[in-house]
Amino acid sequence: MNHLCRLPVLLCCFLLGTAAFPVRAEKLHCPNVTDNDEKNTEVARKYFQMGGMYHDRQDYTKAAESFECVLKFIPYSLSARYKLAQAHDAQGVYTRARESYEMILLLDSAEAETLKAGIRKRLAELKDLKDRVQPVAVVPDETPAPDEKTCPTVVQKGQQDATVKVAALLEAKDWVRARTQVDEVLRKLDGATPEQRRLCLSTEAGVTLRLQAGVAQFQLGNLHDAREAFLAVFRTRPDANLPVKEPDPKLVAFFQETLRTFLEKLAAEKGLAAGKPTKKPVEKPVDKPVGKPAPPRGPSRPSGPRFFLGLSLGHEFGFISQGVETELGAVTDDAGWGQNSGFPTLELGWFFGRHRVSLLARLDITNYLEVVGPSDIRTRSGDSLNVALRWARFFDPVLSRIRPYAGAGLFGAPTRHAVATAGRGGLTGVLLQAEMEDSVSTKGLHLDAIAGAQVCLHAGCHVALQVELNWLWNVWNPDSPGASDNLNHFAFWLSFGLAVMF
Repeated sequence: MNHLCRLPVLLCCFLLGTAAFPVRAEKLHCPNVTDNDEKNTEVARKYFQMGGMYHDRQDYTKAAESFECVLKFIPYSLSARYKLAQAHDAQGVYTRARESYEMILLLDSAEAETLKAGIRKRLAELKDLKDRVQPVAVVPDETPAPDEKTCPTVVQKGQQDATVKVAALLEAKDWVRARTQVDEVLRKLDGATPEQRRLCLSTEAGVTLRLQAGVAQFQLGNLHDAREAFLAVFRTRPDANLPVKEPDPKLVAFFQETLRTFLEKLAAEKGLAAGKPTKKPVEKPVDKPVGKPAPPRGPSRPSGPRFFLGLSLGHEFGFISQGVETELGAVTDDAGWGQNSGFPTLELGWFFGRHRVSLLARLDITNYLEVVGPSDIRTRSGDSLNVALRWARFFDPVLSRIRPYAGAGLFGAPTRHAVATAGRGGLTGVLLQAEMEDSVSTKGLHLDAIAGAQVCLHAGCHVALQVELNWLWNVWNPDSPGASDNLNHFAFWLSFGLAVMF
């Protein structure tokens, strides 16, 4: 009984104690950064999920602490920075919310651009608001804040580990995985300001990563991306060397040519700025490759991947000489031009260095009239399938993404051109019209002279617009009595389409 009597007294004392001394929640524990980059990423992912959970529960204090932990492991995580700003905003710590929002406005990534309009609107709303909750002092840890004028240690460590992995992939000639590995590391800097990104990429590991990216892009045939990677290094480290033990002579030649172009442009800019004539810069000494010396120009690798697929539509003008019999049995009494338009073309090719060998098939579509009887004239389809074997050589790019080429080929099967007739007696005034009543067919074998250009739709040039002009010359025709007649049979064929390289 005595114990039961004392129970209300003890309960009252407990309630008074809790009222006088409120329980304070402990700060969320954030582990230290380790030397294991994969483990660090896993911890950051875990705390990012925790932050989202706390935010959904409206525990904004814990949410902010979770996202601060993420930034400790991944200092330039744009998603974590934005979530942290939202947590401080909902918590009522407007001072820190503004700081995080304003940091995102400094970024120039595509993801940041999608957030800036909403952030500017919210900053205008927070302009005159005072903090509802006093910000708790943050205990500094060993990781520098991401907005300091230095590259965080954790970022440098991740870059150093990546250079070792990429070096092993380059040694094994696994160019695709090497490029992917570099892209993953550089993507972590998307949430960094331009100054922070410059600081991290100017470190020894950052320079090596970009050089390794250039090597991988070159070996994959993406010369534009390789050149951009090397130029980015030369702007801060013009004395940099290739990060491979035994570089390919063609790679060395490309590297030297890119450096020489950069130095000449730099000297020209300085000369113009000073108002003085420019002098040719002194070339950087490089190690000579073992074996056959490298060519003075760029590499002979293809300006694109190994295989090629082209789809296009064509328009053709064919020269028709005097005295040629048409499908209706008329005979031309004057020379002129016929046409054939809107026919589809399919081409499949393979790259060998800068050379491309391809097979082409096109559907030649031209209708003509067939005389069945004195009063029975019917429209017949003159469709025919043309096949060609072609070769083309690519030249140095123009304006980085325009890749011209020229070549030749053998073109077989009939070509047909629509013409206008003036009765069965003959052909007068061969005109260019949309729909013709008659046509002229040229059989045999044609020589094909090719000139064209690919306009790359992106840096890797896996997809490009293709414009091409062909000159078809009929060198053998079974219907012609002599070879001299064949010289009068030629056509100009213009095509426009899409090229896919893979």
